[in-house]
Amino acid sequence: MDVGDHEGQYSHFQFKYLPVHIIGLCGFVLHALLLNAFAKDPLKCFRNSATYVVANLAVSDLAISLCGPYLDWFDHWSLDMIGVIIFSASLLTIILIATDRFLMVVYPLKHKFLVNGKKIIIFISLIWSLSSLNGIQETLLAPVNIYFFSFGTYLGVTIMLVTGSLYVLTLISLRKQTKNLALDDASGSNHSQATRLLREKQFVRTILLVACIAVIGTAPFIIVRYTLTMTTVHLTLTQNITWCFVVALFYFTFAINPLIYFVRLPRYRKTFYILYLRKQSN
Repeated sequence: MDVGDHEGQYSHFQFKYLPVHIIGLCGFVLHALLLNAFAKDPLKCFRNSATYVVANLAVSDLAISLCGPYLDWFDHWSLDMIGVIIFSASLLTIILIATDRFLMVVYPLKHKFLVNGKKIIIFISLIWSLSSLNGIQETLLAPVNIYFFSFGTYLGVTIMLVTGSLYVLTLISLRKQTKNLALDDASGSNHSQATRLLREKQFVRTILLVACIAVIGTAPFIIVRYTLTMTTVHLTLTQNITWCFVVALFYFTFAINPLIYFVRLPRYRKTFYILYLRKQSN
């Protein structure tokens, strides 16, 4: 987690990183609860491609929350590789979700053919394979300093730009469909169709929010880490405070997703109420 000449320094617990450890533990618990909700599925509403991909995102984010703040207690290149793999998997899963929703809304017939239970498993397996190759490339084949702000940065920026574009196109299509539905059905008989579009809008906007938060947390981390990597002396107090803040923000962006789903998505919220509060939500 530390940078520059300080890479080996963070091979044990340091009090200044206590907020990071707390955030990581909370993220692990929240994602474990989310994955348990997907597995038990009391409302039988999570058996679709979007849920499978969100579950994969939860797995990678859980791994980041569990491993990220603690792997650096141990100084070994293989642990660095694990960190790169799970971070890459999280980024690639975000773009897979965006692609899945884009096809679902804009090309529903193609979606049925391209995205089903078996194929989504293949896509998820491909994500982890590519992430593993990326981990090998960073830790074994490329100098860390050059890679971190070149290939890895450009890849992350590209993924976020493509993801944002897909979400925008999806929302535009949903808005057009909603307007057309209102014009074609002034009597309101297509209530189920309107409900489906509203639910899809909520989901797309929620995942877009998740992606935006990921950018907000990741970009400062990359920039500050690259800047401090160039430092050949001990960090000043200001640099230490800045670094601890961006690290905490980075892990917070991966820990917070289940709470975002709970607040914004009624089906997720109702499932959590049933499973963990033992009551029906309104």
